[in-house]
Amino acid sequence: MKRLTFVLLGLLIAAGPVFAEESTLYVQSANQKLFKVPHGVPLATLQANTPVKVVEDKNEWVKVSVEGWVRRNILVNRAVRSTNPAASLQPLTLHQYVVQDSRKTDPNGPKKVDLILRVKNNTERTVSSWRAIMTVQDPTTNQVLFSISVSHADANIPPGKIGEVKYYWDQGEKQYDILLNNYPNNLKISLFRLEVNY
Repeated sequence: MKRLTFVLLGLLIAAGPVFAEESTLYVQSANQKLFKVPHGVPLATLQANTPVKVVEDKNEWVKVSVEGWVRRNILVNRAVRSTNPAASLQPLTLHQYVVQDSRKTDPNGPKKVDLILRVKNNTERTVSSWRAIMTVQDPTTNQVLFSISVSHADANIPPGKIGEVKYYWDQGEKQYDILLNNYPNNLKISLFRLEVNY
């Protein structure tokens, strides 16, 4: 079991009560961000009723200790070095995506659209495989256009390198029209619930 100590955005106003050190409190509502330092980069999200132990109380910020379990395969011996703070939160990040219309490369071939995902390994170990939920959204409204499960069973991405996986849809499928009609300016693609194997 790993114990982490971070700072939680205080759920009280500045004039609120002072919490005693070592007292146990509970997160008031869902999806509250956990920060390493006040006003820093969020490290995790806490759900409603998550117990936290008070380490220090300073005005609108309360330093807390959270205890819980994580899957073994997400742990490494030392921190991942990255110039991108968001990248250090995920073992893999979506580096780039490309949509290709088969009609442009082979006018006589089957009508299909390829989506190439390029992901970067942010760890110091080779990623043998990964899977995630991919969401395609309209970047202006954040409306989800479609989402699917994606994976790469034989990724073998070395540390710090980029791996590639390709998906395609035939003409007539919903994804075909969405990708062709919206690429490149009207698409936002994200990966969620990422699982990585080493």
